[in-house]
Amino acid sequence: MIKRSLVNNGDYIRSAVELLVVFSFFNDNLIVDVFKSSFLLKGAIGLFIITFWKELFIAARSNYGKRILLFVAILCLTIIYNINDYTIGSIFGSLSLIVAIISITLVFYKISSVKTLTFIWFSVLISIIYSIFKDPLSEYTFRRGGGTGDPNEFASHVIVFLLIGLGLYSLRKYKSVLVITIPFFVIGILNAGSVSSLIVSSIIIAIITGVTIKKNPKSIFLVFVSIITIGFSYNYILTIEDVQNVVDRASSNEGNADARFKAWNAAVGMFEHNPILGTGVGNFVKRASEYSHTRLEEGGETAHNMFLLMIGEGGAIAGLLFIYLLYKSINKNDVFSSGNPTYFYIFLSFLGLTLMGMTLSMTYDKYFWLLFAIQNKSVASLK
Repeated sequence: MIKRSLVNNGDYIRSAVELLVVFSFFNDNLIVDVFKSSFLLKGAIGLFIITFWKELFIAARSNYGKRILLFVAILCLTIIYNINDYTIGSIFGSLSLIVAIISITLVFYKISSVKTLTFIWFSVLISIIYSIFKDPLSEYTFRRGGGTGDPNEFASHVIVFLLIGLGLYSLRKYKSVLVITIPFFVIGILNAGSVSSLIVSSIIIAIITGVTIKKNPKSIFLVFVSIITIGFSYNYILTIEDVQNVVDRASSNEGNADARFKAWNAAVGMFEHNPILGTGVGNFVKRASEYSHTRLEEGGETAHNMFLLMIGEGGAIAGLLFIYLLYKSINKNDVFSSGNPTYFYIFLSFLGLTLMGMTLSMTYDKYFWLLFAIQNKSVASLK
């Protein structure tokens, strides 16, 4: 009896640590706002590694783990190659990112489950609720960032929230999940005001529609009715203030686009001058102005593209390995032919996040590598 109790307590502790670390990935700003410190964010990964060290070493011995370790070894090599451009503090910061990537990708490859998906869904739901009560980023915009600061990053989380919610519904058939997911997705997307997320959401919805019609041709009537309904409601929808804000931003987004082009230009410049091993992990902000052919505006030192950031900081070797890891992760044929809707929505979650990476510097972001690990586990489960 005592032994069983200890096992149960151990499971509760592991679940609590898993929830804490997942919650921190999607609510870093919320945690800092509440606790007035980033200590919990830093401590969460350390506690996570201590709790799941066995799973980390087991995963490291798999072919998947060896690919991850090769990738992070190249990232470490970029730091060594550009060591003169680092301070002690920046080396520690870059190595911390690498340790986080290793622990997240390896541990969640072993432990991710329906419980993990539920934790993700819950964490983003809290982030969306938080966005409702937050003030806009400034007096000049309506946009809010939710549990994370950047509205575009927040929007990418909201897309994941929708798809994970649909996956959980397909698995458990809990109508309450669907009833909560749809309206809060709309609220989150409108609060974020991200044009990129609207484009990505449209692509994802088109894929879902196409797959649904292919599996059940009779559903084309429902799709047709939905399109007609939206068409008749179009003028009314545009009168909603939050919708109008997003539409206005989409039609007058030249300044934002110009800032992104300048940042992309800087990342390409980094790659041109450092094609093999880049400028080193974490050095984009420090060295962007050296490589941009046009002056970057203040606050525009982020790459706004995870692929360009990777080749800019990591060069061709890290960039090619990164693309290879993504290629190995998206085994879409197995996903589409499996008949398992949960795997399908996990795939779409990761695909949506990857597409959002075209305008976000999420290269080293923990939530990206979390979905990466979950997607890889689902692909491995289908083989």
